[in-house]
Amino acid sequence: MMLQTLKTPKFWSKLILNIAILSALFILIHWYQSKELTDKVPSVNYQSLKGKSIKFDDIDQKSPIVVYFWASWCPACKFTSSVINQLSKDYPVFTIALSSGTDLTVEVFLQENGFSFVVINDEEGEVSQQWGVYATPTIFIIDEDKRIVYKGVGIANRWLIQLRLWLLSL
Repeated sequence: MMLQTLKTPKFWSKLILNIAILSALFILIHWYQSKELTDKVPSVNYQSLKGKSIKFDDIDQKSPIVVYFWASWCPACKFTSSVINQLSKDYPVFTIALSSGTDLTVEVFLQENGFSFVVINDEEGEVSQQWGVYATPTIFIIDEDKRIVYKGVGIANRWLIQLRLWLLSL
């Protein structure tokens, strides 16, 4: 009986309609979550946990840059941070730890989870405000011309981000 249902045009038209509605809903939610994020890279000098000075619009880059906002208390960030950590082996990645405690607390968190990406500790949320970030995880991709070409809020799919980075690297 189930096999017969799969063969009907009514089944397929309902399936396609449901997929289209879910896709539209996903795009609308993504747009709504991303609308407050900045469209321009802030021209501010930041300092990493390791003491390195970072100014995104001055970085001489040959490939796209990933800027990732996360928090140690964010359950979705644990998954996304693993994705970002893998990407940091092939692309320049800078992360901002939002309201995650002192530098020492963030360092311990990184070590416990095996993360090796560059971190700017945003204890007070000032960096996040400059970028318009109000939720974690949030990801920006900056192209070679220092333009933000991608911004997204929520759990990241490694393959989609990797595809975006690869296409920008061509």
